[in-house]
Amino acid sequence: MPESKDTSRGPTNYERYLHYAREYGITHIDFNRFFKASRGQSRFPMYSRYGNHWSHYGACIAADSIIGFIEQKRQIDLPGLDWFVIDLDKAKGRDYDLGNRLNLIFKLKREKLAYPRIYYESEAGKTKPSILVIADSYYWGINDLGFAKVFTGYDFWFLNKMIYPDSPGSPRFTGGIDIMEEFAKKEVVILLCTEANLPSLGWGFIQDTYAVLYEKHLQAEVENLARYIRSDRNWMKHIENKAREWGIPVDSVVMLDANWGVRENKK
Repeated sequence: MPESKDTSRGPTNYERYLHYAREYGITHIDFNRFFKASRGQSRFPMYSRYGNHWSHYGACIAADSIIGFIEQKRQIDLPGLDWFVIDLDKAKGRDYDLGNRLNLIFKLKREKLAYPRIYYESEAGKTKPSILVIADSYYWGINDLGFAKVFTGYDFWFLNKMIYPDSPGSPRFTGGIDIMEEFAKKEVVILLCTEANLPSLGWGFIQDTYAVLYEKHLQAEVENLARYIRSDRNWMKHIENKAREWGIPVDSVVMLDANWGVRENKK
């Protein structure tokens, strides 16, 4: 991931997000720190010289780490990802995507990278939770490992816009999706974002979900206040007077008063 070297401007987005994740107890994996610590320590390169993302090997390590992390947090046993054989080959596919963009007649000298022959454990006796992943292009390396095999009800929302794997050739878009309906179906939700994209973390998903949950919370408070109003004889007298004056049902005025009261209190 891109690494900021200029510290004169104060904390970076990465440092602030990490700080608040720890402060508010938000479950997270700091792959940035993990991959930096792996430099010179990993058996095989986690990044390729002419690749724009994790190497294929790095994506395998990240996928395996996510599976283990979910198992630990939820105390369940998922169909794990593993490999016995690792092929060494010249950088290819996503590991050479920057090289391909140069559109050269001859390929640049490519280093040899690790390409594990991965497999997934049998599903027998395993738990396969439903999952929603909202992520940027760094997740493609994991998705393309067949990560959906670990879960049921698997959805990947690329940049919170395009929905995979419904139609790989022509994906659906998230516009018009009922967030709460989709959210309620999922047992695991992952936001994956590289450091360069942190200013857009969630790509609107966090704000949209919060707005829906907040509105749902407000509505519950409105209904509670409405019940209280109906139990208060003096308040109901005022409500009945308003209803006669405005020419609308008493119950409508109760809800109007409850809505106004809750929202004013929130201000």
